[in-house]
Amino acid sequence: MKRLFAMVVAILAVAFLAVSCGGDKQTKKAPVYPACDSTANCSEKGEVCVDGMCKECGSNKDCSAKGACLACVNNACQAKENCCKSDADCANGLKCKAKPGKKEGTCGTL
Repeated sequence: MKRLFAMVVAILAVAFLAVSCGGDKQTKKAPVYPACDSTANCSEKGEVCVDGMCKECGSNKDCSAKGACLACVNNACQAKENCCKSDADCANGLKCKAKPGKKEGTCGTL
């Protein structure tokens, strides 16, 4: 009888530990794209999480990481007007004027 009692107590102790250590917890699933709860949910597509949805950008910083002369407009990276990286980006014989050490400048006359 003592053995049976000891065995029941041991089984109950193991069951209690399994439940209290999270054995019964539900696993939180990641949202389905394009929904997100963090940028980690969007990173596979090179996007960021903005207001619960994966978007191309949430700020100009997100676009500048993709290249020069890009700005975040309505959560999409778009070319900045009159922006240049070299003279080849400028029309009508204008030259690209950039401050030393900067990746981008503006088209204008010298």
